[in-house]
Amino acid sequence: MPVPAAPKKGKQKKGKKAVEKTGAPRTARKDAARRKKKKTVRSQKTTTSSIGLPVGYGSAADLVLGCIEEGGGEGLSVGELSDITGIPAKQLYPLLQRLKNQGRAHRLSRGIYCLCP
Repeated sequence: MPVPAAPKKGKQKKGKKAVEKTGAPRTARKDAARRKKKKTVRSQKTTTSSIGLPVGYGSAADLVLGCIEEGGGEGLSVGELSDITGIPAKQLYPLLQRLKNQGRAHRLSRGIYCLCP
């Protein structure tokens, strides 16, 4: 009676990867997978905005402008605005830049902002 051969040790040769039933090229399959990933459903109503502020209390820009207005005429630094509003300084810079471009805020010196007259 013959003895079955022991399995071979070492690397086994890799065969061709299985192609999906569509037979589409690999790049087309990757694109389809990317499109599927992007179709995530976002919740309709959230209680906080992207920067952690409660929704319904005005925009972050209005909050920042209100803080600058209450700060008096001397202006506030980005650090002070961050402490008052609770918005991280990293997210305040583009917000202040947009307010400056719209003409609603004025930059006195590096990092010090006040309301436009």
